[in-house]
Amino acid sequence: MSELLAQYPSKTAAVVALRTSGLGNAETAARLGITPSAASLYYHKARKRGYRRIRPGADAVHVLIPRATIADLVPAARARKMAPHDIIRLLIVTALESELVDAILDDGAQS
Repeated sequence: MSELLAQYPSKTAAVVALRTSGLGNAETAARLGITPSAASLYYHKARKRGYRRIRPGADAVHVLIPRATIADLVPAARARKMAPHDIIRLLIVTALESELVDAILDDGAQS
C-alpha cells in the first residue's frame, strides 16, 4: 500500500480526492500504486453513489493546507470513514453556518 493511500479511509476516498484535485486516472493510479483501470472503477463507483465533482473556479476554490495538518486529521477522518479534505470542508462549513468564526479566531475583530 502506498504511503499516500494510507492517509485515506478507503481506496475510493483516495481516488476521489486525487481526481477532485484535477488528476486523471493514470496520474491518480501512479500516485496510489494501483492500475489506471482500478482508479477508473473506484471513481465511477463513487459517482454512482452520488459523488458530484466540484470544479475549482465554478463551485469551489483550491486551498493549500499543510501536509502536517492533513496528517493530523487522518485519525478523525478514518473514524468517520471520510477523507481528510472532507473533514476540512465540514469544519469550515460548520464554523460558518454556526457563526463561530469570530469565537474560533478570538482576535478581537468582528465580521
